[in-house]
Amino acid sequence: MNYDTRSTGFLFLLLSFGAQGQWDDTDRLPKEFHQRKRAALREILPPKSVAVFFANPIRNRSNDVDFQFSQDPNFYYLSGYTEPNAVLVIFKEDRNFDGVNTNELLFVQDRDAKKEIWTGKRLGVEGAKSMLGFRSVYTGIEWKEFGINWTSLNEIFTIYPDQPNASRSRKLIFLIS
Repeated sequence: MNYDTRSTGFLFLLLSFGAQGQWDDTDRLPKEFHQRKRAALREILPPKSVAVFFANPIRNRSNDVDFQFSQDPNFYYLSGYTEPNAVLVIFKEDRNFDGVNTNELLFVQDRDAKKEIWTGKRLGVEGAKSMLGFRSVYTGIEWKEFGINWTSLNEIFTIYPDQPNASRSRKLIFLIS
């Protein structure tokens, strides 16, 4: 075995250890924890209401350098999801979407093998269902045209990561803490 073969093998081994997916982490809160927190929020929501949470986006620092991503704590607390550009919708009562009765929806980034080389492994729809315990998960592209009848709701609470001190947000943050 020559030097080039050994160094190539060592480099491959080193990179394979470093490329472990972010979801291989065993030091995370269990999905049941987040499910209980969503149920607790649902208990205190007024009738015919919904709470909408937006995950943090990736923030650009300069040209091709991004800041290190950190999830919005409210979003993580309720979902367990640690990836950017997602939306969590929690209804007080069950709603029917695509023939499925549910009281929560999660919209996540779709998986893209080419992008994941640079951004890291993404959960995608199926991963969010299995790892986080959501039954109704859709891609973020579906968010805009999704069939939520907002006019049938009496109250809509929203929390945007950039506006933690908005009056409605403060009220909702107080309720879930």
